[in-house]
Amino acid sequence: MPVLQHSVGRNGVNQRPDTRLIQNLLNRHLPPRAVLLKLDGVVGPKTLARILQFQTGIVKLRSADGRVDPAGPTLHALNTAPHIARNALPATVQPPTSPRLATVAAKPPAPKVQPGARSESPPVAHKDVVAWGAKVSPGFKRKVLEITARLDISPDFLMSCMAFESGETFSPSILNAAGSGAVGLIQFMPSTAKSLHTSTTALAAMSAESQLDYVERYFRPYKGRIRTIEDIYMTILFPRAIGRNAEYVLFTEGTKAYKQNKGLDADEDRHVSKYEAAAAVRAKYNKGLRPGYIG
Repeated sequence: MPVLQHSVGRNGVNQRPDTRLIQNLLNRHLPPRAVLLKLDGVVGPKTLARILQFQTGIVKLRSADGRVDPAGPTLHALNTAPHIARNALPATVQPPTSPRLATVAAKPPAPKVQPGARSESPPVAHKDVVAWGAKVSPGFKRKVLEITARLDISPDFLMSCMAFESGETFSPSILNAAGSGAVGLIQFMPSTAKSLHTSTTALAAMSAESQLDYVERYFRPYKGRIRTIEDIYMTILFPRAIGRNAEYVLFTEGTKAYKQNKGLDADEDRHVSKYEAAAAVRAKYNKGLRPGYIG
């Protein structure tokens, strides 16, 4: 991940790459139930609010200025282990509140690290770590950081999607348990592999690092459109839903697609929404930022 070059926030330089970096770091410190910031590179009201909340709630600045400077205390705090303070930042932005999605949002969250809890892991710098980074090789992690920089997407988001798709194995040869023929880091379907001028057999025989080249090729046409963790998963599952709102319906009862994805229908209303479909990936994101996984 790149190093912050210029100030971000109120009266900051606010260059898009710097802003996306800060948005990604702020997301790491949010409570598991909070809605993640879009990585759009724009210092809008939500991003500014998160900076101010972080400065007052975590950094404990006497006078929060709403700006992150390259050598300032806010960036230093953002660079330290996010699992220490993730529950301390107010979750003022809530998940979708429609009756249909309220059931999903109300489900118990994953186990949390208590505010102020100490970790055995020392503070780490953002440029050296990524969600799930402790579970892959240094070469794999380095390549993910390079790829996501070129694609303008969050390495944490991509790693979380690959953790979900590969059953946390990050294996290039893992097969789809349902027998679809899909394989690997993002579960390449045979038709997808063919469109990338390869095959699932060839993909399964690659190293994980080599298969990342095909992950990048798959995502490249969507560059510039992916700003949320839901969108990055939709790129894999249902590209038409990229950029759509959380309640966008992907699958409806009575269709083959719904039957194959019925397990995603958390509120059992016979529809699978974008929000429901991505919930498992969001859970992997939260898990990947915990001690023993982030690295």
